[in-house]
Amino acid sequence: MFTIFKVIISDFSILITASYLFSKLTKKGVNSELKFFKKIQFGIYSGITGILLLVFSIFFNNEFMIDLRLVPIVICSFWVGGISPFVASVIIGSGRYFYDFSDKGFRFFILYLLIGISQIFISHLFKEYSPAKRLFLIFATIQIPVILNFLSYSGNSWANWLLILASVSYNTIGIILNNQFLKDMEDRKVSYQKLEKASTIDYLTKIPNRFSFDNQLKKDLSEQESTILFLLDINNFKKINDLYGHATGDEVLIHFSAILNEHPQINSRIYRLGGDEFAILLPKRDLHASIEDFRFLIKSLIQENPYVEEGYELIPLSTSVGIGVSDVESNSGLLYISADKDLYHDKAQHKI
Repeated sequence: MFTIFKVIISDFSILITASYLFSKLTKKGVNSELKFFKKIQFGIYSGITGILLLVFSIFFNNEFMIDLRLVPIVICSFWVGGISPFVASVIIGSGRYFYDFSDKGFRFFILYLLIGISQIFISHLFKEYSPAKRLFLIFATIQIPVILNFLSYSGNSWANWLLILASVSYNTIGIILNNQFLKDMEDRKVSYQKLEKASTIDYLTKIPNRFSFDNQLKKDLSEQESTILFLLDINNFKKINDLYGHATGDEVLIHFSAILNEHPQINSRIYRLGGDEFAILLPKRDLHASIEDFRFLIKSLIQENPYVEEGYELIPLSTSVGIGVSDVESNSGLLYISADKDLYHDKAQHKI
C-alpha cells in the first residue's frame, strides 16, 4: 500500500507540473488551422514537456508508463491533430528508450511511435465529432494500448489495476486542466484580437482608421516605395449635417466609404482619418491610370452614387481630392502636407 501511495503522490506532483509546463511552453491558444510548420513546432513543445515529465517520474522513482507523459500527446491530437501528436510521440518515446536502452524501453518507443502514427488518422477522423466525444475517443485510443502493454510485462494483479485506475484518473484530470489552460489562452487571444481590431478599425465606417493609416504610410515610405496619397473630404458635409441631422450625416459617411471601398483598386486601401476626411494610399506601381485620371475616377464614383435618405430623397454628393506623391526624400509629414495643400486648392476650385 505504501508503494501505491507513493506512486499516487508522485503522479499528483507530475500532474501539477504537467499543467504548468504545458501552459508555459505553448504560450498561445492553438487550433486545427495551424500551418504544417507550426504543427511540428507545437509537437516539439509537447515532446519537450513529455521529456520533462519523464525526468520528474524518474526523480520520483516512478517507472509506471501510464502517467501524465501521455497528456501532451492527447492535447496534440485534440487541439491540433495532423503531424503534432506524431512528433510529440517520437520525442517522448525516444526519451523513454534512452532512459534505460533495454528491450522494454525499445518496446515503449515502438508503442509511442505507433500511437503517434495512429493519432494522425484518428484526430482527422474524429474532427467533426463534438469536443467531449472527440476527447474521449482520442484519450481511449492512446490509453488502451499503453495499459495492455503495461499488463503484458507487469502482470494482471489487483495492485496493477489500482495503479491503472489512479493513473487514468490523473490523466483525465490533467487533460481537463490543460484543456482549461488552452481555452483560457484562446479566450485571451480572441480578446486581444478584438482590442487590436478596435484600435485599427473606424467604429462607424468599419474601414481602417487614422492609426492604421499612419502605420501603413510609414511602412510604405520605409520600404522606399513610391507612394501616392489621395486626401478626400466630402463637399458641404456640414450643410448635410445641419439640414438632415447628424444621424443622416453618419449614414452618408458610411455610404461614402463603402462606395470607394467596393472599387477593386481602392479596396482595403482607404482610411478614415476623422470627421469627413478620408485617405487612399496606393503604391505608384499599382496605379493603372494617370494620377489625374484616378482623381477623376474617385470624384465620378461619388457623384454617380448619391445617398438615398429615408423617404427616397436623394442627397447628391461630391468630394474634393488632394494628391501627394512621395520621392526618395519624402517623409510622412511632408507627403501629408503636400496632399493637404492640393486638397485645399481642389476644394477652392469646387467653390468657384
